[in-house]
Amino acid sequence: MRHEAQVALIKRIFDCMDRGEPPMVESMAVNPIAAYGSEEQFRLERERLFDTRPRLVGFSCQLREPGDYLVDDLSGTSVLVVRGRDGELRAFLNYCRHRGARLAQGCGRARTFACVYHGWSYDDAGRLVGLPDAYGFPGLDRSERGLRGLPVAEKHGMVWVAPRVDAPFDVDAYLGPLGPELALYRLEDYHYYESRHLEYKMNWKIAVDTFGESYHFKTLHPNTVGPILHHNLSFFEPFGPHHRKTFVRKTIETLRDKPESEWDLIPQAANVYVLFPGDVLTIQNDHVDVFRIRPGDRVGECKMVMDFYIPEPADTDSAHRHWKNNVDLLMATVETEDFPTGESIQEGVASSGGGDFVYGRFEPALAHFHEQVRLAIGAA
Repeated sequence: MRHEAQVALIKRIFDCMDRGEPPMVESMAVNPIAAYGSEEQFRLERERLFDTRPRLVGFSCQLREPGDYLVDDLSGTSVLVVRGRDGELRAFLNYCRHRGARLAQGCGRARTFACVYHGWSYDDAGRLVGLPDAYGFPGLDRSERGLRGLPVAEKHGMVWVAPRVDAPFDVDAYLGPLGPELALYRLEDYHYYESRHLEYKMNWKIAVDTFGESYHFKTLHPNTVGPILHHNLSFFEPFGPHHRKTFVRKTIETLRDKPESEWDLIPQAANVYVLFPGDVLTIQNDHVDVFRIRPGDRVGECKMVMDFYIPEPADTDSAHRHWKNNVDLLMATVETEDFPTGESIQEGVASSGGGDFVYGRFEPALAHFHEQVRLAIGAA
């Protein structure tokens, strides 16, 4: 975020704090309960949201050196992304061209990728280089049996893959006005620490909603983020279908006695970016965490991966302890408080017990997000 934008936002924060009132929009909003339980809407979301837009699979720092690779399995199709010996980044469907078994798992570094089923192997350019008992395949053209490629791009330190070979793929157009702001964070300079894989019995949008307001901080997070962040004090900024939500740390009071030229919002806030539809990128003072949220197999299920990135490699025991404590606090918040509550919400959706959802005047990010979903799937 540019300094002048930070100063303007800090002034808004102090104004709201002094008035004792959060920023509010003109009116409340209502979201039909069917948004979380409709099988038809769920089908349209998968087709028109997740099968058409660029898919975030990780950060460039996970693929720095030749042979570095990662596998993304979140969206039902396994994708292998690898840095070639020529420095180019390539993405492939992660399936052997013999009988279709998966080739790679997780992340790491490799010169070739061999199928565990029959041993066919491929290099980092996707070429078929190993064919055991080749005499059984007379006339087979190896050049036609390379891995199937997908469009891939690096932007602002992040790696994006097309969901299908024929899907539109323009990351700049997808990010729109948000791109220049993301570039300021220099995410390419971060270092990968670890990932956590999660599955919950709730609609994927409930998981995204978790990051859309601070109205719940005092009641749901009294011992985790509650003591760190101001309750019900957050600031919303849309960027096309995407948005930024700024949650305010209680330490922001330290800026009041400093000149504006020294104001720095980043250490005093958590800036949460929802990259539509389901990637939640949180910029903290000393680290970045990303929740990549996807629909599950059913309307009331979702899958997620949390990726954690740090400014310097964790090369010492004390550094590992520090970052492990940070990850544990984050996961304790979402795994014992946010997401179990989300599952209870899904139970209410299934029974229609709570009726339609209502968003207060201080919850504009939720209204914006769901309006973008409706627009994208062509719903009324």
